[in-house]
Amino acid sequence: MWVAAGIGAFTFGALLAAGVVWAPKLMLARGLSPGTASFAASMLWLGLALGCIIVPWWSDAVARRKLPTASGIAIQLLALAALVHLPLGSDAVTMALWFVFGFGAAAHMLAFSAAADVVKVELIGTSAAIVNGTMFLVSGLLIARPGQLAERFAAQAAAAPQVAERAALPLELALVAALVLALLIRESHPRARGKAAAM
Repeated sequence: MWVAAGIGAFTFGALLAAGVVWAPKLMLARGLSPGTASFAASMLWLGLALGCIIVPWWSDAVARRKLPTASGIAIQLLALAALVHLPLGSDAVTMALWFVFGFGAAAHMLAFSAAADVVKVELIGTSAAIVNGTMFLVSGLLIARPGQLAERFAAQAAAAPQVAERAALPLELALVAALVLALLIRESHPRARGKAAAM
């Protein structure tokens, strides 16, 4: 349960930090106009909405938690890395990448499922509360830390794109940590565990 909470916390934390504060700022630092930066960043919420429909359905369809979770985190990480480190393409490409980032972030929903899979029925609500609380605790840290890094590098007169790269580093590290945990966690889907027990 605690590993699932960590996966959800790092994945959701990166999403919330980007969606609430940092996505528009990162795009401004990379040269987009304020209007375009804000609109592009808003696309991550549309991606999340679609992902929250598809990812849990996929998880139950294949009776797996690990594969959809790790895939979503990898997608989220690659989209963020492209937005921060690669030359920006057209505005449409930038918006599409934020949409993909949000879609991948829907993997955080499976943290609730994975935690519920491994506790007694009467503790499912408690497991959800622990996962949810952990998510928001880590989110607060990931919202604050990029600002501290950006301020430090701006004070050193670094170029704006370099400031964006340094500010995004905590979000990237969080997603790397989430991906490692997702690859290490044991499969928890009830049908998958049932098949393993039968064998």
